[in-house]
This record gives sequence, structure tokens and C-alpha cells, in this order.
Amino acid sequence: MVITESVVIARDVYRIKETGAQSVILIRGNNITVDFNEAVLTGSTDDGMAPQQYEGIAIRIAAGSANITIRNATVTGYRTALMAENANQVSVINCRLGYNRRPLAGQTDVPPPYAEMIKTNPVVLFSGCSEIRFTGNRLTNGQDGLILYKSNNGIIRDNTIAFNNGTGIRLVNSSGNRVSYNRADRNIALPGTGEGTGILLEGESGNNVIAYNSATFCNNGIAIRPGEPWPEHFSSDNFLYGNDVSGATANGFSIIQAKNAVIMKNRISHAENGILLRHCQFNDITDNDLAANKTGILTENCRNINIALNRFDGDSIGINIRSSIAEPDSTRSMNFWVAANRFINNYMVFHVQESDSIALSGNRKDNYEIAYDTTGRVTDLDIERDDDLLELDYQKDARLKQIPDTILTMPAAKASEPLVFTQWGPYDHSYPYIRQLPADSSGNLRLELCSPPGKWQVRKTEGYEQMNRADSISSILLFKIIADKQAGEICLLYEGGAYTDVYGRPQSGTGQTFCITLTFGKF
Repeated sequence: MVITESVVIARDVYRIKETGAQSVILIRGNNITVDFNEAVLTGSTDDGMAPQQYEGIAIRIAAGSANITIRNATVTGYRTALMAENANQVSVINCRLGYNRRPLAGQTDVPPPYAEMIKTNPVVLFSGCSEIRFTGNRLTNGQDGLILYKSNNGIIRDNTIAFNNGTGIRLVNSSGNRVSYNRADRNIALPGTGEGTGILLEGESGNNVIAYNSATFCNNGIAIRPGEPWPEHFSSDNFLYGNDVSGATANGFSIIQAKNAVIMKNRISHAENGILLRHCQFNDITDNDLAANKTGILTENCRNINIALNRFDGDSIGINIRSSIAEPDSTRSMNFWVAANRFINNYMVFHVQESDSIALSGNRKDNYEIAYDTTGRVTDLDIERDDDLLELDYQKDARLKQIPDTILTMPAAKASEPLVFTQWGPYDHSYPYIRQLPADSSGNLRLELCSPPGKWQVRKTEGYEQMNRADSISSILLFKIIADKQAGEICLLYEGGAYTDVYGRPQSGTGQTFCITLTFGKF
């Protein structure tokens, strides 16, 4: 279908497969609004295909098009829901673009021949576009959520781009964009398959404002990294303000080969490293709240770094400044100003290794074991004024004027928040799912029942004896193997509200039966 003028789509479910590069719908021209009117466009979800088999592009915007608006669409069951190449002023508003292609755990996905950047299965791809507006959309249960490639001066706001097994929002060689008030939580790769990131700036991506976003419980919350070849391509002048990146399995912020970045007023807790800087220059880390991280701030082979007015509470190491002895002296850590920070309940406040010209001033330290620890060749470490009172303040950055001044009201991340994976990635508790846990010390089978609000009932146990009381059911059930059986089957009935299943198909939630068949000794 080719659309060349504004249209309102009849509300219905359209089941159309597309395996080539042409897309199901092509929008071409200028000044076009396509209102899908809550219509559903679905590809392979009803054909018994698994998510790693979904193919095709649902909606494509032709090169040279301008002032295109797409609103109120639901798209599932494709490799990519929406692609725009070399188009200007494209707006995507209030669309549901979840449950598209995502690889199976342990498998390397094969890229299609028709687009290099689509190889990571982005739900939405803008390539060579300018002034995009992407607001109020939901992208979940995919691989990469939204990719901007060589796309500048866009607004990405108020979206939920979460529970993907890759990156939530990825900017590649893209500059001048404003990314704000997005929920990019739990974008996390399956164990052993790489790293998932909430928001990623890559290559020559500069002058972007990343503000008031939530990117919690990812491998890395927000990251900046160089492109290829390294280190010729790098990001510069990016402003990271007021974000929550707590609960990262690796780094709250992972900043590599960046210049003139400002990391200000963010919330960072329960990560391996709250903020990691590597091979960076002229960066400012100001007025952040760091708590319960293994290391609050870790810098490696960085120069000309300011660290001021931050609060560290319960981090094992507050600030670790170091150089790798394997790196040449030209990359040695040097020229740090660390001032007016507050440290509470840290085991070690400062750890400095293989570094030069470190000035510490007016840092308040309470309830710590070690104040300063130096390792290797450390020269010109100035701590003479570190116990002096130092009052600092700063002016509001002018780049925030284009973003509403709203206090981040999202709840703080919890270290105990459970993380559950299906075979396709992080699980969002929006559909029933039975998770097999390791056997207990007696060799009993353990099943965890995950779901939105509803009730489970055991309907069949063949080859197993249920260990829980017959009149009760908990979120974890125990089953004992009956010795005279070679295999077993357990069936459970779920009763709840309507939901969308792992394949992107709508289900009523009434009388859904889930069965597990196991050969003994195989679980």
C-alpha cells in the first residue's frame, strides 16, 4: 500500500506479512497525516512463528518526504515496525510498537541484506532524518527500541521504551537532539549475550540533551562510546541531566572517549560503578546523588576532569582515579579538581592510582574507614585544603531552557527488584509465564508463577507429586518426582484479565492453560 495524502485508517486488525524490503505501507510525499485510529497491523504473530523469526518492515517513509505525521498505530510481528530514511519533520505520536523481532537467547541474529542499521532489529529506525518528533509511544519486548542514525535536531519525549534485550534509545552520529522524560528501564541483554543500555550515544553524537529520563535496571543506564575506527570518532558537548540510572548491573553511566560532557543532578544507586569515565577529557561531574554502588565514580586514563558537589552515601569506594599501566604515558590520568563533595558511610573515600596533578578541596567525609589510598606512581596529589570548608554553586545550564523544568518524580530503584528473563529477554510481568528455577536441596522441581494480577490453579500433575498444600497456591510451587515415571507433565490454569502474550497476540485471560513437559533428569 502506498499512501500519498492524509488519511484516517478504519479501525480493524490487519494481518499482513512482509518478508522483503518494500514494507507493508509506504508513505511518500509532503504534509501527510496518517491516523491509524487504533488499528492494529500485525505480521507473523498468528502463524505460530517465534519472535526470532519475525520478518519485514511494516511502515516505511520514503526518502525526500517531509512533514509526515503517524499517530495511533499498533504494530506487532515484524522485524522493524517503522523506518524513515532521509526524511524531514517526521512525527510519530501515541503508537504501540511492541512485540516485534528479538533473537532467542544464545543465538546470533542474521542481518537482512537491505539495511545495515537494521541488523540489530530496531523497532523504529530514523536514518538521515532531521527534526523528528517521537512522543507518547510504547516500544517493548523487542531488541533495540529506537535508533537515530545521522539524524539531528529531534525531540524524543514521554515514551516508554523498556524491557528490550538490547538498547532502548540509541543515537549514532546524531546531534542536537533532546531526549527527555522517557522510561527506558530494563533494557538488558540476556546473560552472556552482551550488554543492554537504556540510552546510548555512539560515534560522533554531540550537543545532545539527555534530561529527566529513567533508565533503571539496565546493564548500563546511559552510555557514550566511540564509533569505528576508534579513537577518531567521539561524542562531545553532551548534557546528561536529572536522570535516574539506578540498579545497573554494570555502570549507571558508562562514558568512553567523550569530551566536554556534563553529568549533572542524576540519581545513581546499586550499580557496579555509579559513573565510569574512560579516556575522557574536559568533563564535569556535578551535583549527583550516588548511593550503594561498589564504586561511586571510577575514571580510567582521563584528563582535565572536575568532580564537585556530589553526594556519596554507602559506596564501597567513593572516587577511584587511575591509569592503566598497560596504556602509554600520553593517556595517563592527570589534572583533576575534586571539590565540595559529601561522603557518608564509605569504606574508602579516595583511591588514586598511577595519576598526576590531583587537587582535593573542601570534601566533607563522615563515617569512613580509609580517607586516602594511593597505589603506584602518584605525583602532585594536593590534599592540603581538603578539610577546609568550601562553598560552591553553579548557574542553571542554558540548554535546559528548551525542556520544561519538572522535578524527577519517578520512584527510586530498589536493589531487591526481581529480574526475570524469558528465552527472548527481560520479562515485564504483563502476561502469564512459568519460570523453572533450580531444583532445591532435595531435588524437587521448583516452578515460579509470574503474571499480572490473577489466579493460578494446578490442573494436572503427571509424574509429579505436588508438595504444596492442596488448598493453597503460592508464587513458587514444589513438585516431587514419582520414581516409576520416565517423564512428567504439569498443567496450570491461569484466570485473569486480558493481556498480550509473549508473541504479541491478544488473549482474553479467561481459562488459559499452560503445560510443562519434562523428561526426568533433564531439568
